Amino acid sequence: PFLRLLETIRMNPEQTENKFLPGMRDNSLAEFIGNLGENNNKWKWYRCSNGHAYAINNCGRPMQRGRCACGAEIGGENHQFANNTNTAEVTQANNLGFEEKGYNLLPPDVRVLTDTERTLPPLLLNIVRWFIHASFLLSETADQYKDRVFKLGHQNISIFLLQNMQRDLEGMRQHLNAGPDECILFLVKMIISLTESPDNVNYVCTNKRDRDNIENSIMTAARPLLNNPAGAIRDAQVLIVNDLNVATDPLVKQVYNGGVGRPRGEG
Repeated sequence: PFLRLLETIRMNPEQTENKFLPGMRDNSLAEFIGNLGENNNKWKWYRCSNGHAYAINNCGRPMQRGRCACGAEIGGENHQFANNTNTAEVTQANNLGFEEKGYNLLPPDVRVLTDTERTLPPLLLNIVRWFIHASFLLSETADQYKDRVFKLGHQNISIFLLQNMQRDLEGMRQHLNAGPDECILFLVKMIISLTESPDNVNYVCTNKRDRDNIENSIMTAARPLLNNPAGAIRDAQVLIVNDLNVATDPLVKQVYNGGVGRPRGEG
């Protein structure tokens, strides 16, 4: 189902506006604030310079400095904000939220690589996002809808997507403790596992349940690979060099020193 969703993204990127896409952020903060009821009056809410919400209790003015999860400085001393970029109080809970449908990720330079979403652990979350960014990049019509889907304005969509894919790859490298080539090999095995997974989940993603079911199916397909990532990478190496379409490629020969399934440097 995930691969079918990726094909929909590639062919009709404008349809993602009304879909709950796998790997996107949940807006649980506004719901949490709403559930505080009268206790919400004990807190005043602000945003860091990158737009993330944080709260100050008591008088609602800062008495100590801190760091947001994205690294931006928050708070201050003696009732004075250390960073004057965003000091206006957010008075409405819904102003702290964001649209959950469609693409809603933060800019790549402030995305936290150790994030989790629902059942997706950090490594798998970065993989899912890499596939989604790649599908948008392969779309012939994504540029027509960049303002609707990504709110990019005049920014180049190809550069935006490549920057995000690079960020996703950084996350994969961090969690696999591997180089970029090994990460791509892991992605090869991931595609194979997704191809072999049962196609009995609704991939339309018009509601959160569909999205959660797809993420659960991704987790099921990925679990054997996550349990033995080094083995998955070795399996992908063997598959690639045994493929007649690439086995005679000079670059493959150089990387593998002419040995089938034997990476350079191994005995």
